[in-house]
Amino acid sequence: MASDLTKIVASLRRSPVYVAPSLVSAVPDAQRLRAAVKATPVPVFAVIVPLAAGGEFPDAEHLAGAVHRRLGRDCVILTLDEDSPNDISAQEYGVDRDSIEAAGAANLDPALDSASLTDRLIRCVQLITSGQAHAEYEKQSKALEQRLREPRQGGGPGGGHTTAYGVGGGSVAVAA
Repeated sequence: MASDLTKIVASLRRSPVYVAPSLVSAVPDAQRLRAAVKATPVPVFAVIVPLAAGGEFPDAEHLAGAVHRRLGRDCVILTLDEDSPNDISAQEYGVDRDSIEAAGAANLDPALDSASLTDRLIRCVQLITSGQAHAEYEKQSKALEQRLREPRQGGGPGGGHTTAYGVGGGSVAVAA
């Protein structure tokens, strides 16, 4: 029986988007995502599979690295983030499109808080395609900082729990 990785890579050789059967409902319009991915100036692959500590794919970096080695080509690989499965993670191999910042911008954008995973992935792909990922990430980071400084009902700024979002090599802490 072929491993999950073998199945994923075989599928990616036919289509740039792979969604695990268990997550099909999380990506309700995969065809729109495929169209967006195919319009990018560099090869982009979206690999939407469950990540589980101790499993074949314990985190986004391991999954993307394994897929990249098997594909054997320069590309961007988008996956779910292991720390927050509603967030997107990006890895670049041999290309420079600020994909990590594109994922970070999509993850931080409050306009996408209630958006489907498909819409968040498409926004990430649009930022990669436009070359505006860095600027959008800076904009979303500054907006987040501003929201965190605003007084909250029932207390001063922050005053609640804190959630950390990993973004590339750094992270952003969010107090609520």
